[in-house]
Amino acid sequence: PALDDPSSILARLVLMPWRQFQGSTKYNPPPFFAPKVMIQAEEGKLQRINSDWKEIANKCAPKKAALAECASEESCRAASVALQVCTASVVCPSLAAAFLECTSATSADGKKQEVNMAKAGAAF
Repeated sequence: PALDDPSSILARLVLMPWRQFQGSTKYNPPPFFAPKVMIQAEEGKLQRINSDWKEIANKCAPKKAALAECASEESCRAASVALQVCTASVVCPSLAAAFLECTSATSADGKKQEVNMAKAGAAF
């Protein structure tokens, strides 16, 4: 609560703690320290992120090197997309698979079909 006047200061420092002590209020202040469950969940997330990062570093190192060594704009564009797809294959494999599916569509006679840009945009 705001401390606009002396009565609100009195309420905050004396009346609220007194009512909590008596049990006459439904207010239950949040814990000062995070519960163990929350800390364990954050540690689990951190471990998963570290694991994903190591996998990306190992799996996508050749793609990163290709991007660093590209010479033309076209080869740099292709290397950049390849690195993004490699990273996505670790972080969100279903979206990477959908992107690859819609960008590598071929017709029955083996000719490359027109890429469905809406589907590609949604996938990537």
